[in-house]
Amino acid sequence: MLNLRKINDEEKNKYKDILDMAEITYGFELNDGYIVDRDSKEEILFVCGPVFMLFSRDNNGKIVFSSFIVNENYEVISITNGDKQINVGDNYVYTISEDYKHEALVLYKNDRMPDFEIDSNGIVEYMQYDKKNDVRVLVRYNHNIYGNSMQIYPYHLDMPYYLSMESKVSKRDRGLKFLGWKDSFYRFDFNVYENRWQYDIAVLKDCGLGALWSDNNSSLLREFSKYYRVLFQVGDYVTITSFPLGRQYDREHINKMIMELGFNVEIPNYLLGLYNGKKDLLAEKQQVADLYKSSIYAKDNEHLLTFK
Repeated sequence: MLNLRKINDEEKNKYKDILDMAEITYGFELNDGYIVDRDSKEEILFVCGPVFMLFSRDNNGKIVFSSFIVNENYEVISITNGDKQINVGDNYVYTISEDYKHEALVLYKNDRMPDFEIDSNGIVEYMQYDKKNDVRVLVRYNHNIYGNSMQIYPYHLDMPYYLSMESKVSKRDRGLKFLGWKDSFYRFDFNVYENRWQYDIAVLKDCGLGALWSDNNSSLLREFSKYYRVLFQVGDYVTITSFPLGRQYDREHINKMIMELGFNVEIPNYLLGLYNGKKDLLAEKQQVADLYKSSIYAKDNEHLLTFK
């Protein structure tokens, strides 16, 4: 059972250390506080517009702080979790750490493919951004979307079809494309049975002329994938690469470039867990937001809630 009430004089004395901390650190006055009573466990709540702050004590008496942000309908859209700020939407999570590292995980439908083309009707995008060094890495995977389910399944995240690494991000995003650098790579899948000409070129570049002339060269590789630099893109769907003349890269080469920038080469399990468990992650905070929204106190907050 969840209840909300204004803090009283007795509780002001009981939680004096927490209230002093809230006043000194965030400027809240004693009379601004509320008590959230959740199954006999009490938390102190402060609300200022879209920002909700909760204070409590853990089992060792240490003060514990958390916060979350709501939209105009009191739907939770961002929370703090440890040293991370977590922003949440229907099809994404976006985290910001205290060390200036940003990560985002997004799943969206591939507009090029009809819904019945299950094998490639979705795209997973994993973005990492180091704000301190102004460097960004973006990786995209093909992903199946089943019906209306927007869950991300790890077995789809083996081989990315597109990767990019970019410096001077803040300036380039403002249109100053001549600053910094950007390297992009696109994956080609080769199969001896589908396009022998392309396959033979890739084998020649990878294994040498002897392998190409071998009678059983198809048994050497059969099918494989290589990455090529993106020379330019036309719109969202036409990509011109350096194949067949340019250098071809293995996944290991790409991973090494990413690691040298200090980034992950795979989507971390914690971020995947945040995305797939985002509803449960928000549920407890959403209960508090709904409780406040339906209370008599929400009227005092209406003029502060609207986003400008």
